[in-house]
Amino acid sequence: MRPTANCDAPHNACSQHTQHTPQVLALYVKLGALFVKQVAKPMASQLKASAVRHPLLAQYLTALGQFMHVRNARMTAALKAEGELPSSGRKVRKRARSESAPKI
Repeated sequence: MRPTANCDAPHNACSQHTQHTPQVLALYVKLGALFVKQVAKPMASQLKASAVRHPLLAQYLTALGQFMHVRNARMTAALKAEGELPSSGRKVRKRARSESAPKI
């Protein structure tokens, strides 16, 4: 972008020059999430290996994982109750009575 007439700041210092489109921001978010996933996997492997050797660490990590699971389940249930989330991600096809009856 070119500086406007009322912009006396250097090229990179003006906020008018650092505006990003939503597509660029989405790309940054995706790349950031990918980076976190790539870094988290080796760290998780190290924690698991350490937990085998240290029972106290295993107990702490198990409690933390259970706590996070319970919170996630409660938030998901609350969002479904409010209609923010669909009740199920799968489409279930109901069978006709003749299809489900055993053949003799």
